[in-house]
Amino acid sequence: MHANLSLWDCVVNSKGHLEMDGCDLVSVAREHGTPIHVVSKRSLSANCDEAQRSLSRSLREVEVFYSYKTNCVPGVLEIIHGHGIGAEVISPYELWVALKLGVPGEKIIYNGPHKTKDSLTTAIRNDAKLINLDSLTDIRNAADVCRAHGLTANVGVRLCPSYGWSAQFGLSMRNEEANSGLRLIKENGECLRLKGFHVHLGSQITDMSLFRKALAEVLAFVQETPEGTRKDLQYLDVGGGFGVPMVREIGGIERRLSAIGRRPFRAPDPDQCPGFDEFGTAIAETLEQYTDLFKGGGPTVIVEPGRAITSNTQVLLLGVRVVKQRKIPIAILDGGKMNITFPTSFEYHQILAASRMRESADNSYKLVGRTCTPSDLLYENARLPTVEEGDIIAVMDAGAYFTSFSNDFAFPRPPIILLDNGATSVLRRRETFEDVAARDSLV
Repeated sequence: MHANLSLWDCVVNSKGHLEMDGCDLVSVAREHGTPIHVVSKRSLSANCDEAQRSLSRSLREVEVFYSYKTNCVPGVLEIIHGHGIGAEVISPYELWVALKLGVPGEKIIYNGPHKTKDSLTTAIRNDAKLINLDSLTDIRNAADVCRAHGLTANVGVRLCPSYGWSAQFGLSMRNEEANSGLRLIKENGECLRLKGFHVHLGSQITDMSLFRKALAEVLAFVQETPEGTRKDLQYLDVGGGFGVPMVREIGGIERRLSAIGRRPFRAPDPDQCPGFDEFGTAIAETLEQYTDLFKGGGPTVIVEPGRAITSNTQVLLLGVRVVKQRKIPIAILDGGKMNITFPTSFEYHQILAASRMRESADNSYKLVGRTCTPSDLLYENARLPTVEEGDIIAVMDAGAYFTSFSNDFAFPRPPIILLDNGATSVLRRRETFEDVAARDSLV
């Protein structure tokens, strides 16, 4: 039995094929070739609107910024920005893309554990809404840039709580590092304007208690800072990491047990994944305990979702090229972990036979890519109907990190096609051999 296709806004059409946004995905795959990414404009637009609408119900003031690292495809980003969502960038390249797309500085947040002075100069000159400083070095560099060019910058401080991601990100609240950072900003107060605090806890988070505990720790720290530090604070940037229903992390032990027991991975329970409403409520209820920290009774909350906006809007379509009969049959696909499906090495993703949706998924297959390494493994045990050469396999929830992690190992990268109410358009053409070799020279 297939998972609920409405989770991806998909249906099975009269041909027994997987259909998304009015487009037969098998026909799209055969017209444009595989491997290929397809993006539903309808689903992407709906997710953008739902994120803002739901969070606004719980939070008095909230602004949404999309995490570029999740899916930095200009055509996708353009649609997202068209719905009023800003840009959260972590690198000079992502900052450049945002500016090329015409995103104004007031809709850009610059994050990341290290920011070059050149990129800081660009962000400050373009009046970025917030530059969240991650280290004492970041603070010094921002001050140096401001003085060198006669500029001022709106900055936040990224804090490292006890919960969530590792201590490599942000300034520690458990030693004097965070307090030293605040003093350094105050010493450079003529050019650095402290506007808020930032925290980011991880990816694919479904446990609301993690948000509550981490935010309480951050707000308790802020409460202990001098009154002068807090007086101009406007923003609480809570990051992103919001989970999606049909993705979950797969640990190494579970992967080994699956290989030994020849069983497919357990699918996530969609009902256990909170939505934007629940994230907003968790943030709001925690803030209510610290209403005296910010001017006007509360800060503007900034959220930086990535996966929760684009994950279920994109599907990776792969062609079955070879089927080898073994104890567990091996299906060799025209894309695998070594170039375009790397997230499947650590996450569960639903696998569907897009060309055989009315047939029962009663067979186990080992799904592999087409490079000459046993590491090119998509799934050890995927449950599918009987598949043949030429069938189309759909990897769902490919809108988060699939294109970001893709590479040209042995094969050029695939195209990205926008689906829009039965019509298609090219967001990124298929990479050619010439594209792959364009930067190389012979001596």
